[in-house]
Amino acid sequence: MKKVILAVIALTAFAANAQDGFKDRWFLMGNVSFGSKTTPEEGLMPKQTVSTYTVLPAVGYFVAPTTAVGLAIGYTGVSTKVDGGDKENGGTFIVQPLARKYWGVTDNFLLFGEAAVPLSFTKSGDYKESSVGVNLGLGMDYFLSKNWSVEAKLGVLGWESSKPKDGDATNSFNLNVDSGLGQALSLGVKYVF
Repeated sequence: MKKVILAVIALTAFAANAQDGFKDRWFLMGNVSFGSKTTPEEGLMPKQTVSTYTVLPAVGYFVAPTTAVGLAIGYTGVSTKVDGGDKENGGTFIVQPLARKYWGVTDNFLLFGEAAVPLSFTKSGDYKESSVGVNLGLGMDYFLSKNWSVEAKLGVLGWESSKPKDGDATNSFNLNVDSGLGQALSLGVKYVF
């Protein structure tokens, strides 16, 4: 009888913990990248080197046991150097609110759906452009410990409207379904506290 009572207490504690989920917890994640590409001289085109970097940290808060809202704020910089010419710098400031809904598969493996609304503001020389978009994605989280998870996310649907300062807006729609490790798939780590 004592074992049955202990089992019921343990199950009740587990159910209460599972019911709380991640409510009132925060998470940190983000994107940091750098790349450089040099194209050789070809015909009338001189040698050119383009370097890019991105710093896009994100913070989120679980408003319910399996629902989180967050905000990413960052910058993507671009530097172009053409042989025999000046170096040109430009960049894009990014603000991206997001919302996620999680579904537990096991204690440490979860699936999620994400909706994000990226806003970007680009400036390169005299050129200025602003854009707004809506992105929907799917992902998986595997918790290595109470606080650390490895995350894989697949961007599935996306719409964007871009408008240059003195021009007409252009709209684009993307559907990315890729069974391989294409550009739509991103991998990362997340800290939950």
